[in-house]
Amino acid sequence: MPDLRPERAYVLPAALRGELARAFGPVVSTAHLRQEVGDHPVVCVGDQVSLSCKEAGIVPRLIVVDFRTRRGTPSPHYIEQLGSWGERSWNVVNAAGVLTRAAWDAVREALQGDGPYPARIVVDGEEDLLGIACFLEAPEGTRVLYGMPGQGVCVVAIDPAFQRQVKLLLKRFEQAAPVPA
Repeated sequence: MPDLRPERAYVLPAALRGELARAFGPVVSTAHLRQEVGDHPVVCVGDQVSLSCKEAGIVPRLIVVDFRTRRGTPSPHYIEQLGSWGERSWNVVNAAGVLTRAAWDAVREALQGDGPYPARIVVDGEEDLLGIACFLEAPEGTRVLYGMPGQGVCVVAIDPAFQRQVKLLLKRFEQAAPVPA
């Protein structure tokens, strides 16, 4: 697979916001998470989804969190429950509507590790677009979970066909201007 990581960052064009707001897989209630993921490896993008997995006894390979929901203030509950879950941790800065190279690199490194699980990426900013890096870096068969506010948890089965769709979507993103030398 070609290296799709941005030189600096991908920027979400306004025209794609609606497309990214739709679910990329079935949306299930948290009560059905264990049944939906089965024995597949799991990656969680978002605090509530990560906490739901923890409460259900599901240990993901990776959690991506910012300790907030719906861009609110940091929640002491999320910090307490997720801030020390997992021994391997990365801290990245990633603004809303952006997917930085550093954030993508953290996803890649976390998913290439052999454990212990979960690995944890803590985002200063917004974690939503890190799902794209997870879709493309997670091994085939992985289930990537992310929240659909007011609806439940979207469960995405990673396979080559889905990854091709994500690559096509990513081509429609803008690249941030490179940093001058």
